[in-house]
Amino acid sequence: MDNNIEDGIIGCILVEPNSLYEIYDKITPDMFNTTFCKRVYETALSLYDRGIKFDATILANEMANSESGPEVYLNQFSNMIMNCPGSWLIKEYTNKLIANYQSKRLNLLLQNIDTNPTTIKDTIGTLMTRLEEIQTNTKERSESLSEIVTENEGNYFVDKPRKDALQIKIGLDKLDECVSFVKGDVIVIAARPSVGKSALATQIAKAVGKCGFKVGYFNMEMVKSQIYERLIASESGIELERIKQAKCFLGDEEQRFKSANERLKRMNIIVSSDAKTDMDIKAECRHQNFDLIIIDYLQMIEYHERCESKRIEIGKLSRAFKLLAKELDVPVVVLSQLNRRSEGTPDKEPTMADIKESGDVEQDASTIILMWNLSDDFRNFKGLKVDKNRQGKLVSLPLEFDGNYMKFEAIKGKTIEDIKTKINEFKPISASDDLPFN
Repeated sequence: MDNNIEDGIIGCILVEPNSLYEIYDKITPDMFNTTFCKRVYETALSLYDRGIKFDATILANEMANSESGPEVYLNQFSNMIMNCPGSWLIKEYTNKLIANYQSKRLNLLLQNIDTNPTTIKDTIGTLMTRLEEIQTNTKERSESLSEIVTENEGNYFVDKPRKDALQIKIGLDKLDECVSFVKGDVIVIAARPSVGKSALATQIAKAVGKCGFKVGYFNMEMVKSQIYERLIASESGIELERIKQAKCFLGDEEQRFKSANERLKRMNIIVSSDAKTDMDIKAECRHQNFDLIIIDYLQMIEYHERCESKRIEIGKLSRAFKLLAKELDVPVVVLSQLNRRSEGTPDKEPTMADIKESGDVEQDASTIILMWNLSDDFRNFKGLKVDKNRQGKLVSLPLEFDGNYMKFEAIKGKTIEDIKTKINEFKPISASDDLPFN
C-alpha cells in the first residue's frame, strides 16, 4: 500500500509538475520508503529550487548516470503516469504518506521507551518532546549525551577516515595537513582584490569534484564562461590567454582540450553566477545534497532584509551561512575581502581584524585562511596562513601562483621568510624576470 501511495505522488508530479508546489513544504524525501521514489522526488525538488521547469524527459536526463540511461527512468515514469488517475489526487496521497511516516516514527519511539521508575520523569519529558516533533513533522533536534557518545565513539582512534569530514587533498602541502572540511563548519578565505582567493576557490572546487563529491559554487563576480575558462586552463595545461584568444589548436592542444573537457563534465559541480541574497542561496542548496558549498564572495551578497549598515549586513550574512552549514550538515567555504589597512604595514601580512566588517565573521568561522602578495614586483608569490582553526593547528606557507594556468603550488622546503629574503636580495630588471632559488 505504501508503494502505491509513493508511486501516486510521483505520478501526480509527472502528470502536472506544478503540483509539486502544493506539497513542497509538507513532505520531505526521507518520508519515502522506496529508493526510486525518494530519488525522483529529490531530483524534482532540486530542479524546482533552481527554477528549472521540468517534465518526465528532463527528470530522466537529470537522473541518468553511467549505470542507467534516461530511457530506464522514462520506462518507469510511463507506468507511474498510466496508473495515475489525475494530479488532483496529490493532496490525498500526501496526507496518507505523512500519516504512514508519523505512524512509523511513533512505533519506533514506543519500542524504545525506558520505564525505569528512577528515570521516569526524564523519560516522560523526552517522550512529550518526541511526540510533538512527530506531530509537527520536524526532525529530532536534541539528543542525550549517551546517544551522542554511542553515535561518535567509533570514529576515533581507528585507522579510517572521519565520517564528518570530506576526504580530499588540495595539493598544498601544510594546508592539507591542518585544514579539514568538516560538516557544519564555515571556512573563510580572505584576501585583498587580485590576490587569488577566487582562483584558490576554483582549485578547491575542482579537487573536491575529482573525488566524486558534489559541489555548489556560487560566484557573484564572474560569469559562467569566465569560471569555465579558469577551470579548463587549470585542467588542460593550456594557457588562459590562448583559451581566450586562440583561433586554432597547436601541437597536442586539441587532444588536451577535449580530454580536459571530458574530465570536467564528470565533476558534479553546480555553478551559479547571478546576483543573490542569502535566502536565494539557501533555497538553491536546500535539496541539492551538496557535499561542499563555496560562496564567492561575502561582500557581494545581499541580506534578504534591509540593514542599517554594511557592517550589520555582513554580520547577519555571516550568521546566515553558519546556520546554513549547520542545517544542511555540510562544510561551507566563504570568501571575503580584506580592508586596506593590511597594505599599509611593512610586510603587508594581514590579520583576522583586517577582514571587512570582521567581528561576526571571526566569531562564526571555524577556520580562517588569509592570503596576501609577498611582493609588488613578484606578485606570483603569495603568503598563506591559517589564522584560526578550531579543528587543528595554525600554519603559514608560501605559495607560487601561475596565472597562465590558474593554479597554486606550495613551495616545499621554504618558509615565507625564505621567499621574502630572496625577493629582497634580487633586483629585477623587468617584471618578467624569474626569482632564482638555487
